Amino acid sequence: MTRGTDHRVDPWQVPEVEALASLRRRPAGRYGLRHVVVLVAVFPLVLWWYRASLPTGLEPSSAWWAALGLAALLGAATLATYVPPRTVDGHRASGASCGAMAGVLVVLAALSLGGAVPTLFSALPAVVLAGAALATRILTGVTCR
Repeated sequence: MTRGTDHRVDPWQVPEVEALASLRRRPAGRYGLRHVVVLVAVFPLVLWWYRASLPTGLEPSSAWWAALGLAALLGAATLATYVPPRTVDGHRASGASCGAMAGVLVVLAALSLGGAVPTLFSALPAVVLAGAALATRILTGVTCR
């Protein structure tokens, strides 16, 4: 015979322990209008910074400008994720050191343009690094507390 189940009590429920309260999963924050405003404000600065990292006197092609714009957009989107999102319960997550790697990748994207000639293939490492920075920031936003 099996024992009758009381549906009001979950047999697998762990009692509330204060020491484990920090491990409780919190609702994820949402990116919103604040992040779009930061993205729009930071994009021209990142574009200027990436262009200024090139040696002077070089005439870039239009494909290079498109790759530079894409790298700057990805870099600005990465920097916009550092604005803390508002959460459902009003709790703001504090910054963690594991999220700093994306900022380093944005800087490396600018440094990769410093010794480059203005061709499409020389701008691709900056696009890859800026894309990796955004991907790292999004993934560490999920896994990093």
